[in-house]
Amino acid sequence: TYGGGYIGDMAIDNISVNECATYGCTDPFASNYNPLATVDDGSCIPCTENQITIIINTGNDGWQMDWNLTNSSGVVVASNCCVLNYPSNIDSMEVVELCLPDDCYTMNMFDLFSGGSTTSGYGWDGGTYEIWGTGPVTSATMIASGTALNMGGVSGPAGSDTIGIGVACPVYGCTDPLACNYNPLATINDTSCTGLSGCMDPFASNYNSFATCDDSSCIPCLDNQVTIIINTGNYAYEMDWNLTNSLGDTVASNCCVGNYLDYTDSMDVQYLCLPDDCYSMNMWDGYGDGWNGGTYEVWTNGNATSATASGTALHMGGFGNGGPAGNDLIQIGTTVVCPILGCTDSTATNYNPNANQDDGSCIAPPAPMVNLFISEHAEGSSNNKYFEVYNPTNDTINLVDYAFARVVNAPTTVGIYEYWVNFTSGAV
Repeated sequence: TYGGGYIGDMAIDNISVNECATYGCTDPFASNYNPLATVDDGSCIPCTENQITIIINTGNDGWQMDWNLTNSSGVVVASNCCVLNYPSNIDSMEVVELCLPDDCYTMNMFDLFSGGSTTSGYGWDGGTYEIWGTGPVTSATMIASGTALNMGGVSGPAGSDTIGIGVACPVYGCTDPLACNYNPLATINDTSCTGLSGCMDPFASNYNSFATCDDSSCIPCLDNQVTIIINTGNYAYEMDWNLTNSLGDTVASNCCVGNYLDYTDSMDVQYLCLPDDCYSMNMWDGYGDGWNGGTYEVWTNGNATSATASGTALHMGGFGNGGPAGNDLIQIGTTVVCPILGCTDSTATNYNPNANQDDGSCIAPPAPMVNLFISEHAEGSSNNKYFEVYNPTNDTINLVDYAFARVVNAPTTVGIYEYWVNFTSGAV
């Protein structure tokens, strides 16, 4: 309508003022999620894989932080965007929601120099990340968490974490359980294995002389800790030896003639854990003239001041007599005593007070002497001579233990005999 003069009227009945809408899928877990959409158009394709939530706590220096999440092909599937994207010096939180297929992902973290900062490169200063699986395939559990490394003031990459979502990520490392750097978590061998792990205690019953690192598997010696020291002398290459137990089993040895260095005075030390027993140190010499200054010593943990046993090989007559050159019995421990062979009859003439096992060599003492005397004698021409021995007892006396003195013709010294004459065998 129009009014009079310069004034006009306009009647407005119904006015609706709207911003331009952006239609699309607004479900952040949908595979076709549109972060720019303001109105959901019902087109969302539900996530049938892993609904993932990434939570970034920025700490006190969020402006220095940067990160991205890449898949196994190196494609970035989520990121902060760039340094300075987070507010400066504000502890804030960013939440990123994704629908991700099963894969091995990498969380790459950066702490970058920016704006003339002199404190960057020291990690995220309290900032952290968390990755949660919220469904439908994964349960609502934390999959991973972490923070950037302190790079000592060097800005740039600050660590990366491998994260398996729906699958286990390969772990590279040494997969040899006998290697010193064995990684029980490794699934793929990276050829880094080195050394041999094992028990390095020489007295342990499971000692491994080839081990280069101890694996704490040693079984402590509960018997006798024994040390054998071989000083080879000047002809080491001729020497050989072994130590055997009471069953004849070899418990230690040189190995063989020629094992020691030629013409070198050296030392061989062996450590053993041995039960109580009577052992035999058996020695050989390849030439036959003994060990030429070479010796052995056997030490036990119960004797700290002197060797339990020591000795050397016998001289077997020299060249052409190489071979066994003596053996010594050695008692180790207290419950088993080595046999000492000899005569154990204290009345025998060859009694050995140190013997603990009779070897049947005892010599009985002679019977007590009877006071026999010559009761009659006569001398004729030539060999016609006799004498009679009187036995004052009623016993038959065996004359094997008796003899008579005589001289030939006139004695050199009257009253002094020249030699003894035994009675014939069986004379009584």
